[in-house]
Amino acid sequence: MTGGEVRDLAALGEITLEMLRETFPKWRVFESGGVWWALREGKAEEDGPRSLLRIVIGARDVPGLAEKLCLQEWLDGLDPAELDAVWRDVALPEVSG
Repeated sequence: MTGGEVRDLAALGEITLEMLRETFPKWRVFESGGVWWALREGKAEEDGPRSLLRIVIGARDVPGLAEKLCLQEWLDGLDPAELDAVWRDVALPEVSG
């Protein structure tokens, strides 16, 4: 990822497991019990902005996992103030009406 851009894996055509592993080398990708998983080293935070930085991600299929990994890569690239702003938007959604 460069320049704050999220990778567009869908533009590459059908996403394969090999493509996913090559694109996200910090993640261990595997299938277990009908779910595709991605795991990486680190410590999970339970609350606050850093709770958005996952160490375990699951999805029903490889394309779904690719989408979540792209989002995670984007979140990983944010500076602390930007991550805080995203977390506030998620934690305190705007009330309409």
